[in-house]
Amino acid sequence: MKNKKGVSEVIAAILLILLTVVAAAALIAFMKPFVEKSLGDATKCNAYNTYVSFEDKLDNGSAVNNYNCWQNENNYYLTGISLKTDNLNSDQLNRIKGFVIILKDDANNVTSFNISKGIKRVDLWNIEDKNANITFNGPMETMTYVYNASLKYSSAQVQVLLDSGICTSSDSITLNQCNGVSL
Repeated sequence: MKNKKGVSEVIAAILLILLTVVAAAALIAFMKPFVEKSLGDATKCNAYNTYVSFEDKLDNGSAVNNYNCWQNENNYYLTGISLKTDNLNSDQLNRIKGFVIILKDDANNVTSFNISKGIKRVDLWNIEDKNANITFNGPMETMTYVYNASLKYSSAQVQVLLDSGICTSSDSITLNQCNGVSL
C-alpha cells in the first residue's frame, strides 16, 4: 500500500474554486462603493444638462429683442443675460439652488457669480426691478438679469447650481453690443 500524503485532486479543485469565489467577493465588496459613488457623481447632472439656456430673442408684444448683450453706461458696462428654463419633476426642482454665470472678456478675464433666491447685490439685478432681491427662474420661465462691471464681456456660460455641487456648462453665448434695447 502506498503512503499518500497529498490532497486529493477533487479536494484541491474545490479549494481553488472556493478561494477564487472568496477573492472575487472581497474584490466586489471593496470596489462597489467606489464605483457607485463615481457613477452617481458622473450622472447627477444628466437631468439638468438642458434645463437652463440663453434666450436669444424675447418677444414683448411689439418687438423681438435680444437682451444677451452689453452697453456702456458712464464708464461701466452693463451686461444683460436672458435665461429660459425647461420643466423638471418636483424632486429635481428641489435640488436646484440657482445658477452660476461665467462671463469672459476678449482678454480672457473671467468673472463668475451665482444667481440664487433672495440674494441682494448692487452689481446684479432683475431687469424688471433693480431694487428687488434676486429670484431665479422657475420651470418654464424666462428672466433677464443685468450685471454692472468695469469690463466689457464678450461671452457668457450658464451652469446649474445644485444642492450637491455645480453641473458643467448648460449653455454658452456670444455677447455683442446691445441694439434696440436698454439695460
